[in-house]
Amino acid sequence: NHAPAMWAAMHNSGTAVPGLTTQSVGDLFSYFYATRFFEPLGDAGRGKEVFQNRRCATCHNLTGPKIGPPLAEWKEVSDPAAWIRQMWNHSGAMYAKTLEKKIPWPNLTGQELSDLLVYLRSLPQTRSAEARFTVSDPEIGKTLFDSKGCTNCHVVKGSAPGKISIPIAGKPADSLSTVAAAMWNHAPMMNARTKGDLPRFEGQEMNHVLGYLFWAGFFEDAGDPAAGQRV
Repeated sequence: NHAPAMWAAMHNSGTAVPGLTTQSVGDLFSYFYATRFFEPLGDAGRGKEVFQNRRCATCHNLTGPKIGPPLAEWKEVSDPAAWIRQMWNHSGAMYAKTLEKKIPWPNLTGQELSDLLVYLRSLPQTRSAEARFTVSDPEIGKTLFDSKGCTNCHVVKGSAPGKISIPIAGKPADSLSTVAAAMWNHAPMMNARTKGDLPRFEGQEMNHVLGYLFWAGFFEDAGDPAAGQRV
């Protein structure tokens, strides 16, 4: 849709239209998609509001003990995937407390998750944590997704009776944090269904699973020949 305006601008500036091969177009789309893997820019001020509005402060103090561990002990805030792993593994105990105290589950968007992490990393007790980035392996993630029992309820890039499709039609992942937030929001249903016996993730396992779920959205959905004929 952009091509006519682009060709006119290139013609007016005397710029030659570059040739593209099938491979180069595929490489370009891979690059464009990969840039969404990284987190949206977070804001510490918004993150503090998320921490307060989602009532995280009900169970967590900055330093001293409360119902849950203090923020000063949250050592994984410099690694988003590791943080989600810790939160997921912790969700059973948290789910029980939210029911006990009649507190709504703190659902998050990908942007709110990024804001919250920036806020947590800005605190004096955690800002010295070294930021880390670990490359995920979608193939390992695919194997883990099956071995952790996720395929009992989910099907990736397809459909099956009684199973939830990932990614959800019309809702592609904006970034890795969007995938992570979706997993977090899904935790209450999982805890209720498994009675708190969620599959645990260790080491880099969550990183690989998140990578697998993110990259699953890269490939196109199947087309409809009849719809194509109408177009």
